[in-house]
Amino acid sequence: MKKVFAVVTAGALFQLTGCVSQSTYDDALSQNQSLEAQLQAQTENNSSLRNTQKELTEEIAALREKQEILQANNALAVSEKAALEAKLTAKEDSMSNKLAELRSTFSQELEENSIKIEMLRNDIKVDLSDDILYASGQAELTEKGKEVIKKVAAQLANSPYIIRVIGNTDNIPITGRLANRYPSNWDLAAARAVGVVRLLQSEGVEPEKVEAVSRGEYYPVAENDSDEGRAKNRRTEILLRVQ
Repeated sequence: MKKVFAVVTAGALFQLTGCVSQSTYDDALSQNQSLEAQLQAQTENNSSLRNTQKELTEEIAALREKQEILQANNALAVSEKAALEAKLTAKEDSMSNKLAELRSTFSQELEENSIKIEMLRNDIKVDLSDDILYASGQAELTEKGKEVIKKVAAQLANSPYIIRVIGNTDNIPITGRLANRYPSNWDLAAARAVGVVRLLQSEGVEPEKVEAVSRGEYYPVAENDSDEGRAKNRRTEILLRVQ
């Protein structure tokens, strides 16, 4: 025979027995209410757990999305770093090659100490003594000076370099009739730089890549208290920089 189990409320039990005491009824009712309260609490707890689980799932999804973004950014940074390193290497190689070419082209002038060529941090500097470019107190290039600048132009035409031509003088004031044309060393240095720029352009160097700068007497490389020192300060510098 099958056994049948039934759950009855305290009220139903009282009706069935008809003789249950009030205390027994109260105990059953209290127990039933306690069970209902536990059930309600468990239901609320389950609902809270489901909400927490949902929130955790959403947080995990958000974290995964952030991780993917970080990984993508990291990959981009690695790629950009590699590209930058390649660009810097190409720049260094280009400057090293150009330095070697210039030294080969001006080997005689280097031996005579009329030209100095050196690699700076971001530039190649060609330092030209005024003795090789100009007559004393003049801004017009000598024939020898024109020959030298044309050799420079041959190395720079169609090159990737930005070219800055900088005029420098000693600190001896300009006097006499020459002062009517060049009132100060600023003016003389500027005229000399412009003259070099014009010749470079006429020899095929792109005008937009060249600029003329005057520093006058204010950037000496030696003391101006001797003929030798003043001769070092009278110079035209050509700075080459890769874009």
